[in-house]
Amino acid sequence: MKTFFLVFLFSLSHVFAQSDQLKFAATIKNRNSDSLLISSSTFQRVVKAAKNGVFNDSFTVKEGAYFLDDGTESTHLYLKNGYDLTMTIDASKFDETIHFEGNGSKENNFLASNALVEEDFVNSLGEKMTDPVFLRKSFEEHLESVNSLLSNGKYDPAFIKNVMDSKRIWMDKSIKSLEVSLNRKTINGLPSPSFKFENFAGGFSRLEDFRGKYVYIDLWATWCGPCKQEIPFLEKLQKKYRTKNIAFIGISIDKPEDAGKWKAMVAKNNMGGVQLIAGKDRQCEFMKIFEVNAIPRFILIDPNGVVVNDQSFFPSMPELQELLDKLVK
Repeated sequence: MKTFFLVFLFSLSHVFAQSDQLKFAATIKNRNSDSLLISSSTFQRVVKAAKNGVFNDSFTVKEGAYFLDDGTESTHLYLKNGYDLTMTIDASKFDETIHFEGNGSKENNFLASNALVEEDFVNSLGEKMTDPVFLRKSFEEHLESVNSLLSNGKYDPAFIKNVMDSKRIWMDKSIKSLEVSLNRKTINGLPSPSFKFENFAGGFSRLEDFRGKYVYIDLWATWCGPCKQEIPFLEKLQKKYRTKNIAFIGISIDKPEDAGKWKAMVAKNNMGGVQLIAGKDRQCEFMKIFEVNAIPRFILIDPNGVVVNDQSFFPSMPELQELLDKLVK
C-alpha cells in the first residue's frame, strides 16, 4: 500500500509538472534559420532545431501575447502553461501557411488567420489614412467585427481581453501618429538634410551621392507589416523607371542589433534599389528634421536636393505613378 501511494504521488507530481509548462514544437518547410526566438517585452527563449529539423522545447511562461521570429519573418502567439502546441509552416509562404494542432491551437489559429485579415484591413484604408475621423471609424468597425468573431467562437475570456486590448492600443497609436504627422510643420521646398548610412552592397552612402536624380526614399523596418505590403508595388516602380533619372532608396530603421535580420530580408526578397540601414544613427539629424515617428514613410527629393514631398504617396497609390510620370525623364 505504501509503495502504491508513493508511485501515485510520483505520477501525480509528474502530471502537475507537465501542466506547469508549455510544450512547443514546430516543423518548418523552407526554413530561414536553425533557431526561433519566442519573446515578449519581458521574456526571451531561443528554440533550436534538432537534427531531424524539428523545433521542440518545454518551458514556463506567463499567460499572454508573444512574438515568434525566425530572423526573417515573425508572427503572433498566445501562450500559457499547459498548452501543447505543434506548429507547421512553409516559410516561403509564411503567413498563409501557419497552422497549429494540440491544446492551445484554437487561439493561435485565430491569431494566424486574423493576421491576414489585418493585412486586408490596412490595405483597404486607402485615403482614410490621412483623415483621423475616418480612420477611427474604420478601426472601430474592424474592432467590432473581431470582437464578434471572438465572442461567437466561445474563446477564453482572458484571450479575448488580450486580443482586444492589443488592438485598441494599435488603434490609438495609429490615430495619434496620424494626428502628430498632420500637425507637424512641412519642409517641402526646403533643402533636405543629408544622411550617411550603411549600404547593403558595402560601404556607406550619402544623399549627395544621388545629386542630379530624383530620390524616392522608403523608411521601413523588418518588423513592420504595412511596410512589407508596399514592397511588391515598390519593385514594380523600380522596374518601370529603371532607365530614368530617379533613385529608389530603402532606409531601414531596424535597431543596430537587428542588422542581421535586415540583411537576411533584403537578400531573401532580392530587394532592388539602394538598400541602407540607419543603425546607430536612427536618431540622426535626417530623422529628426523629417520627424520620423511612424512607418512606412515615403519622401521625394528633387535632383538639387530639395524636398518635393516629405509625406509622399505610397507605392501602392496610383497618384505616385502619375506624379513620377510628370517629373522623371
